[in-house]
Amino acid sequence: MVRGEEGEDHIRNWMRNRNTVEFIGLWETLHNTDFKPVEFDTFRKQAGLPLTNLQRELLTLFAQNVSEQELKEIKRLISSYFAERAMDLADKVWEEKGWTDEDADKLSKTKMRPYNLFNQ
Repeated sequence: MVRGEEGEDHIRNWMRNRNTVEFIGLWETLHNTDFKPVEFDTFRKQAGLPLTNLQRELLTLFAQNVSEQELKEIKRLISSYFAERAMDLADKVWEEKGWTDEDADKLSKTKMRPYNLFNQ
């Protein structure tokens, strides 16, 4: 737990963070029937950066009550999605650089990073 004057500063900084303010606004929208979004906009506009569309969707999803099994499946789906994106980006870079199977073999036998290995 954060205590004392330093702790108060951490809490003040956290409450000024745009992501925190966006999260509170979304949470209140979902769970508080008396929430006034127009009045809340004044606070939201004074904070830092907004949540991304993915963050908003995930917060909406996390507001739902799901079983542990469903949560594991959601995590698996998200992991698979980002793993596939990473592979696609790696393939794109591989093709742009014109790397070959020989380069992959060379890379697997060194601790050097690809940008050092192939830019010599």
